[in-house]
Amino acid sequence: MLVAITLGAIAAPKPEQRSRTLMLSGITAVLVLVSGFGLLGLGRFGFPGWIIVKLGIWFLLAALTGVAFRRPEQGKVLSLLVAVAVLIAVVMVVVKPF
Repeated sequence: MLVAITLGAIAAPKPEQRSRTLMLSGITAVLVLVSGFGLLGLGRFGFPGWIIVKLGIWFLLAALTGVAFRRPEQGKVLSLLVAVAVLIAVVMVVVKPF
């Protein structure tokens, strides 16, 4: 959901929908963070390095929604950044390299 809201803001950064989109992004980001730490506690993984990478990606995705409204001309770069971030997040979960 956070990725969808971020990509939606990048694709159509309409000023009249700015506050609604940023509110949805913030609420979704908090829900992702809380549920992620809940699952981390249930799984008893400890705090491995791949979790730190995923936290960085979470922060990046949460911040990019606001950036999309400030720099709408850089939509292609921001979309590529989101795609790479999601790919890295998925690889971190599947491979768990560290």
